[in-house]
Amino acid sequence: MRKSLDIKEDLQSRIRVFTIVLGIIFAVILGRLWYIQIIVANEYNQLAKDNSTREIVTEAVRGNIYDRSHRLLVSNRPALSVLVTPYLFTSKKVKARLAKLLSMTPKEIDEKLSDRKTDPLKPKVIKKDIDKKLVFYLREHSSEFAGTKVEALPVRNYANNQLGAHLLGYVGEVSDYELEKNEFKDVEMGDIVGKTGVENQYNHYLMGINGRTQIETNAEGRPTRVIKTQKKPSPGSNLVLTLDINIQKVAEDSLNKAILAARTQIDKNTKDTFKATGGAVVVMDPNNGDILAMASAPTYDPRSFVNGVNKKEWAILSNPKSNYPLNNRAYTSVYAPGSTYKPFTAVAGLMKGVITPASSFSCSGSWKGSEKWPNQFMCWDKKGHAVSDLVRALSVSCDIYFYNVGYQLYLKGGESLQKWSRAFGFGQKTKVHLPYEAIGRVPTKAWKRWFNRDKSFQWQMWLPGDTINMSIGQGDLLVSPLQLANGYCAIANGGVLYKPRLVKQTLAPDGEVTNNIKAEVLKKVKLPKNVYSYIRQGLVSVTSSGTAAGVFGGLKVKVAGKTGTAQQQGKQDTALFCAYAPAEKPKYVVVVVIEQGGHGGSVAAPVARDIFSKIFHQKAAGPALVTAPSD
Repeated sequence: MRKSLDIKEDLQSRIRVFTIVLGIIFAVILGRLWYIQIIVANEYNQLAKDNSTREIVTEAVRGNIYDRSHRLLVSNRPALSVLVTPYLFTSKKVKARLAKLLSMTPKEIDEKLSDRKTDPLKPKVIKKDIDKKLVFYLREHSSEFAGTKVEALPVRNYANNQLGAHLLGYVGEVSDYELEKNEFKDVEMGDIVGKTGVENQYNHYLMGINGRTQIETNAEGRPTRVIKTQKKPSPGSNLVLTLDINIQKVAEDSLNKAILAARTQIDKNTKDTFKATGGAVVVMDPNNGDILAMASAPTYDPRSFVNGVNKKEWAILSNPKSNYPLNNRAYTSVYAPGSTYKPFTAVAGLMKGVITPASSFSCSGSWKGSEKWPNQFMCWDKKGHAVSDLVRALSVSCDIYFYNVGYQLYLKGGESLQKWSRAFGFGQKTKVHLPYEAIGRVPTKAWKRWFNRDKSFQWQMWLPGDTINMSIGQGDLLVSPLQLANGYCAIANGGVLYKPRLVKQTLAPDGEVTNNIKAEVLKKVKLPKNVYSYIRQGLVSVTSSGTAAGVFGGLKVKVAGKTGTAQQQGKQDTALFCAYAPAEKPKYVVVVVIEQGGHGGSVAAPVARDIFSKIFHQKAAGPALVTAPSD
């Protein structure tokens, strides 16, 4: 009996505990329901609403680019494109089938879809500019390609194909690295931005403002209706460049012709043909700094970037054997200027007082500043030039004359050659509004000590030969073609150094001018008038009776210029030519550089002649190579 009562009491105790626990559970549930329905109801309602709505971004149309005469250079055109929505595109069989239709690999499609940062609801572009037959096929078999659709998307249209490619640049999808830059702070993942050239530097003008539309989606995430358009896309601004497309064309054509011609000539030093790996041309207006043409070879086709280049294509473009076609040699590459630098040496000599315009030096083909020196300095013409004053020394490009000037400058001390080099813009950026501009180099005592800091003191000393070599544009001196052009602009206009101007105006989408970009003076190089006068006389003499006389003999307009042939260790000679015309009242400055091309007088000067012939409507251009007293 006692045992039965104990069991009954134990059971009742368990029931009471269970009832209490059950009551607590119900209380917690009721409390949670009250909390959800009363306290945070609005928050959960908003989360539910967010799960059923999405914001779709509509890309703004990029602005157009025009030349100085409002001739269209870059615009937009509709391109039939295949887009894929990642979360709907899951079948490997469908992927393989689509890849085959698009002449791609499944791996290439995966690379297009690999970005995890963008909304999975946002369709990703797989390929642009597809064939119309393929469009019809995909639309007819749309049920077989889940998550795939075809749309007409705007892509860049280059009116003149490859013409001006380096200057104009190309566009592509923004990268993770670019998104971290301040200049792309308003850009979103997936946006198309300028990668190089004008497209890059003026991206904030050209890009416009994207539109935004709120849509409703079903449980599967598929769009069902448009709720509202929050913001319509605003097209980008249009740009009017200083570029003259006609001058650009003759610059590129003449440069390419000269490179091909140089490759047929034998280099007397190597007994092999010249490699002529590339070159550049810059044409400027010395009266305001306008860039009228900027050519670089080899070049590339910006249209190839419409779909983005794959790894194989990129490897070809970046392979040294391709001679780096993406590089704009006009302002990102630097070269020893050779004899084109001699006018600036003359300025330093005249201003320091180590020579006068009448100072003469005798040239026998070789020279020693002191009998103690172990080696002689050679003139490019081993026969010598007899006695020359300043004007004749520039005309025949006598190295011995300028060796003497350089040595006298060294003896005077004070680095006058460096001072006047910097005065004309060398060793510093021109501040052209383009990305990745090279600074070049004006070597100094301090620079040499730093450069050879890990070597013995003997290597760190600034020696007479350093200034002597620099006086003829050799040694450690490096300049870009654009810096040379700007320096010659200052000689042509009487000492005004402009910031090279590339854009004249910005226009609203309706064509209204929103900004006139004025010419900007960087500095004025003040010299006595006779200094400029004597240098100009020497430059005119170059084309009339000097090292380029055989090139410009038949041209009616008077040209002032300077030939140059620069040596580079381990490579063939660089051919250079700098000029301006008309000599009496300059309107155009032309600089030509051809890498490993040979002599400036015979290879680079004909390019300038062709350009001046086009500009001044002269007789048809002459041969790409000219036999001339060369330098």
